Amino acid sequence: MNLLKVQQREFLVWVNHNYEWMKTKGFTSNQPYQHIIYEVLVRGEYNEEEKHIIGDSVRFLHSIGLNTYKRDWVWDKNGAELDWLLNSKT
Repeated sequence: MNLLKVQQREFLVWVNHNYEWMKTKGFTSNQPYQHIIYEVLVRGEYNEEEKHIIGDSVRFLHSIGLNTYKRDWVWDKNGAELDWLLNSKT
């Protein structure tokens, strides 16, 4: 098991909160994605299988051009900013 670092926890909270936005951009998972992320956040650690699932979401975000995020950006309130980031360099 690997313990979550503060930055990892913040990222997973952001990803979990913006899951619906990710789905609108084409993200899919064969696993119960939000349930897994929630379990990782509750435990504060992740195993190798969960690491792979989280890695899929990171690769997806990179593939659509999102290289950064802000904790307070949420898909239902800041959709335009998130979409704009897809076309900007960081």
